[in-house]
Amino acid sequence: MDNQSRFSRVDQPNWRPALNRFFNYVRTNCQLEVIDPEDLSVDRRPFMPIDEVKHYLERNYQTELRAILGELFEPGYSVHPGDILSGYTAVFCTLLFAGNGRYIRTFIRYDSLNDRRLPFSPDNAPANLPTTPGDPDFLRKFCNEQWRFCVPTLENVTDRCFEIKRILPIIYKKSIAGGSGASANLWLIKIYPSYNKLITEEEKLVRYCLPAYLVTATDICLAATRPRIRKHIRHQGILDL
Repeated sequence: MDNQSRFSRVDQPNWRPALNRFFNYVRTNCQLEVIDPEDLSVDRRPFMPIDEVKHYLERNYQTELRAILGELFEPGYSVHPGDILSGYTAVFCTLLFAGNGRYIRTFIRYDSLNDRRLPFSPDNAPANLPTTPGDPDFLRKFCNEQWRFCVPTLENVTDRCFEIKRILPIIYKKSIAGGSGASANLWLIKIYPSYNKLITEEEKLVRYCLPAYLVTATDICLAATRPRIRKHIRHQGILDL
């Protein structure tokens, strides 16, 4: 049996202090996605800004990350913290929440398994995904946990559609009057700053118009699909508050 299999088959010790602190930190610092604040039937799904969790793991000379790795691995079998922070932070967090943190030793060896490749599909395993004979639900568990850590950056593109389960970094939304037509339902929204590439760094934290109906092909928009919901972000310029 190789070393990866040897240690990954042991239950993840979530009761240990550093792991427990990490789970508590994520659960208490998540932001909530706001899609329709007036519809109580639409859940506000939590997401963890990856820059915030990365700061948590990096601070004090990577003390928390090193402590987590010390609880996951025996001496001599750990991984270098920099290998995780350089492009596998979201993957590592997802693995921890899925109870499979030790598999980070395999993930960091392949570009096909890094943060840029998220989200993974449970129906189409990515290249180089480790084999887990003792855990046939490995990929499904990973996919279920990945959403809070793979929030997309919103950019100026003509049209972009996301997976139904994808969480958008919209943290504030309020209906406003003054639509240009009977079908124009306008909103003020706030996008979590580190995911907002619709505007410049100087213009961050400014709210935008969000029509609730399909805009024309000439508009700069981002499209997100949801059950019973289809929203399009339209870049019309900054609204002064």
